Amino acid sequence: MTSLTPMPIQGDPGGDVFDVIIVGAGLSGLTCGQELQRSGQRVLILEKSAGLGGRIATRRIGTDCWLDHGVPAWIAPPDFDDFPNWPQWQALTTELLTKEIIQAWPEFTPTQPSELSHFQAYAAPQGMTSIAKHLAQGLRIERQQRVTMIQVNPDPQLWQVTTVNPKEVAQAWWCKTLVLAIPAPQIHELCRPLSDHGLALEFLRHLAQVTYDPSLTVMVGFAPELRSALPALPALDPDDSQICWWAWDSQKRPQPAPPVIVLHSTPDYAQANFEAVPLADAGYYLWASVQKKYDLPDLLTAPNWLQVHRWRYAQITQGYPRPYLIAPLSPTLICCGDWCGQTNPAWGLGRAWASGMETAKLLTHPLA
Repeated sequence: MTSLTPMPIQGDPGGDVFDVIIVGAGLSGLTCGQELQRSGQRVLILEKSAGLGGRIATRRIGTDCWLDHGVPAWIAPPDFDDFPNWPQWQALTTELLTKEIIQAWPEFTPTQPSELSHFQAYAAPQGMTSIAKHLAQGLRIERQQRVTMIQVNPDPQLWQVTTVNPKEVAQAWWCKTLVLAIPAPQIHELCRPLSDHGLALEFLRHLAQVTYDPSLTVMVGFAPELRSALPALPALDPDDSQICWWAWDSQKRPQPAPPVIVLHSTPDYAQANFEAVPLADAGYYLWASVQKKYDLPDLLTAPNWLQVHRWRYAQITQGYPRPYLIAPLSPTLICCGDWCGQTNPAWGLGRAWASGMETAKLLTHPLA
């Protein structure tokens, strides 16, 4: 292992040193955090947003409407002996069902049917974020803390992680081991300055080779009177250049729920419209185009409201083949996320979860 050349440090760790700091409270980070905490390690998770879950995301609109604008369903294979930690995955799915956090969603149609046709889909009636909240129980999570710098404290040898909150107030945190559970391009940006202090360039090359497709999520809400007779949405043309998935999100909710359709754009449409100003224009154009192409009924012509959300890192197009990426240096730095591992590329949930589990295993039982 290479020891990094110490960098100038601001602050003093004092006695508040964590065994592990995890950056990112998505599925990988939360899974890794829970496993490490169970093993007796003192864990802190730093999350830049106000919510939890990453793309396991739920948005509230008003007081009676919430919708999933990221991953739409908890998707699980009925049996998957080749999947790492299959018994634990099965146990987690059973636990979520028992606690009524998820329920079967037989109407779900995956974006890539050929790759996920044998998978079972489960909806989260209170929103997909309820899964993240369940996984976060008992963990110390500091939200709205954006990591701006990682450095090495020379004596004792620790990681110093600097964050800023929405008011741009900086804070330093210290740990023995650092886990980065965020998209690879964000890790690359954080770690690039370390190359001047001994970090191998090969590590940065692995990160730079990971690529993603973007997506736009378009959320369309309708008058409450419509909920008594929701028209069925036609099957999508597999060659549609603008939209790759849609569903009545409101059908997953406790009834009566305000009628809401959620659409996911294709990567091509997202790339062409990602920086649209105002962003809602890209959503209205897409909705008008979809209405015409699929001959939707007139009652869907004029929605009550429409919102759009950008996902820069929506779908992995080229990942890293192992379940985690280790920096060959001391103190320990390890990266995980849905961009790691060889599990079905259409099954981001499985990759993210397995990566977090395998990272925790490595840190709990280091390789000889």
